[in-house]
Amino acid sequence: MDFDKIIRRNLRFFPVFLALFSLSWTLALSLWPRQGSSLAAFFSPAVAGQGAVAAVWGAGAEQILAFGGWPPVVLVRSDAPDFIARLHAAGAWLVVRAPAGGELCSTRPPLALR
Repeated sequence: MDFDKIIRRNLRFFPVFLALFSLSWTLALSLWPRQGSSLAAFFSPAVAGQGAVAAVWGAGAEQILAFGGWPPVVLVRSDAPDFIARLHAAGAWLVVRAPAGGELCSTRPPLALR
């Protein structure tokens, strides 16, 4: 095989690779949790409900914004510098930036914990 043929054959996949890379990079940056913002903490279905709320409270949440629409998800907020690490230590499988309108959970009023 000729080097030019290899380059031409593989160049067909470059636009697909670039589109997938751009999409995944944008998705990752939009979901990356930031300290002090509203966070969605996903827990195991076995911990759902009161167990997830207790775990969030034990991690030092200042406010529970919503919970329960999909049982293992709790929307929380805290300004503590290591809050995301404490959520993971409390059993959260995934912590991402929460949607602005709280579409993942029910529309219960905020619950102040401290």
